[in-house]
Amino acid sequence: MKMRNAYPLLIAILLATPLMRAMEMEENAMEIEQLDATKLLLAELQVQIISCLKNELPPPEIVTKWYSGSPVNALSYDPDGEHIATGHCNGKVRIYSVKNGELKKTWNTGSPVWALAHSYNGEYVATGHYNGQVQTFLAKKGNFRTTWNTGLTLGVDGLHPTPDRAYIATGHSGGCVRIRASDNRLNENWKAPVAILALNHSSNGKYIAMGDFEGLVQIYSTKNSNLIGGWKSKSMETVTALHFILDEYIVAGYFNGDVQISLLEDGELKKKWNTGLAVCALHSTRDGEYIATGHNDEHGSVKIWHILPALAAHKKLKKSKDGNA
Repeated sequence: MKMRNAYPLLIAILLATPLMRAMEMEENAMEIEQLDATKLLLAELQVQIISCLKNELPPPEIVTKWYSGSPVNALSYDPDGEHIATGHCNGKVRIYSVKNGELKKTWNTGSPVWALAHSYNGEYVATGHYNGQVQTFLAKKGNFRTTWNTGLTLGVDGLHPTPDRAYIATGHSGGCVRIRASDNRLNENWKAPVAILALNHSSNGKYIAMGDFEGLVQIYSTKNSNLIGGWKSKSMETVTALHFILDEYIVAGYFNGDVQISLLEDGELKKKWNTGLAVCALHSTRDGEYIATGHNDEHGSVKIWHILPALAAHKKLKKSKDGNA
């Protein structure tokens, strides 16, 4: 009798066991999901902490973009930052309003444009070409002004006027740098140990920055042409464009679409992002608030990035760090 009375209890236990195991497994699964979510949050928090410790800048905002109709080889802001000039393989130079991307002026230089820059006062636009020639035009009307030959069959890959408006520096893929006066008189001629694809003067006139095929950025003194610093991108991608920002940073564009902002004093990387397209041209406004990038896609994309918050964040972090030192 006692065993018979125990049967229902045993049967109940046997039936309940799988249910209890299922409930236990469900609880374990919930705990695992909660654990995974916690791990994910911790991982994200860790990334944020590491970013803060590295003084990395917040990502820049793309504020506007437009299509120029053909691949962009070169571009330049005018001094007031209201217009951008673009240079193209078809020899055309186009002037756009930065505010809305409206085309304001177009003219034809007669040969593919490889480099382009405004004069420091914004009165002229200088263009560099594959045949070694440099031409200048009135920026507002596009009227031809002057032309001269650099004396090199290698194309003009980088071009920038000196801040005092007295000279124009040209960089060439053979590693030559030539600085000519406004009357076409050769003032300096020196050899860099890199194939120059990008060139820019600092606004204080003290430095020239150059970029090459293997991701190398080098800084030279304009006083004696001595090398004073340099760094190489980890990806070793080709440097296609570069520009000084407020004489404190250098922004470099790469063929893989990357843009990197580094400190001038030591090359420390402060911000890196990818534009989604090969960067063939790059320029910043004088106040360092915006960067324009030009791309070699068939649409000739031009993008404007707002970088001032990123620079302000870096300055704030640097000031805080210096204050706690």
